[in-house]
Amino acid sequence: MFLLFIKKNGAEKRFTLIQNPRLIFLVLSVLFFTSASGSEKFIEGEHFESILPTLATAPPLGQVEVLEFFWYGCSHCFEFEEHIAKWIASKKDYVSFARVPAVFSEDWMIHAKAFYAAIETQMIKQSHFALFNALHEKQERIYTETEVINFFVGMGAKENEFTSSFNSFATATRAQRAQALTKKAGISGVPSIVINGKYRSSARMAGGYGKLLELVDFLADKEFKSLN
Repeated sequence: MFLLFIKKNGAEKRFTLIQNPRLIFLVLSVLFFTSASGSEKFIEGEHFESILPTLATAPPLGQVEVLEFFWYGCSHCFEFEEHIAKWIASKKDYVSFARVPAVFSEDWMIHAKAFYAAIETQMIKQSHFALFNALHEKQERIYTETEVINFFVGMGAKENEFTSSFNSFATATRAQRAQALTKKAGISGVPSIVINGKYRSSARMAGGYGKLLELVDFLADKEFKSLN
């Protein structure tokens, strides 16, 4: 025998006495799952999506991989940079973070190669935000190989060394892998985040830059707990 009470708008209402055990079980199940789903801050299909098939990941043992897909020419990525820089400084130790230069077309390949050449020549720490700033605040044109090389030389890079790295087989290979990963991740724009090769989201889906990073923490924590 089961007497159902439900609160609505602060008032408690009583409903019909239920005697059927199967019906009691059904009602309790519905109430349980409704409560559980209501407690979830982020909902799959609304705030994030699953990636199928999942992507291969290679974080250090016991860590969760988080990837940021970006493009230097994207104004939203420039806006997001301030938010994610703060997040990186305070992220959990179990999060392994990396940036991936998204490549949706051959025009984007220039900036992908610039990113990897900057890493190779140890310029990335000083050049990453500076390139964003030059493009979006100073409104400079840095979209061709010559323009990219001139920008890095202006930042102190040796022209021959950077040009060699920019045009190297290793840089081209890494940029092509980034292009393939962009496609496999199934993202539709940037900035986008992929968590542990299983989930993808964006500021548009999550509800803003801050919410996106909250979502990253939420899913990263979920993945980390599943490792233990």
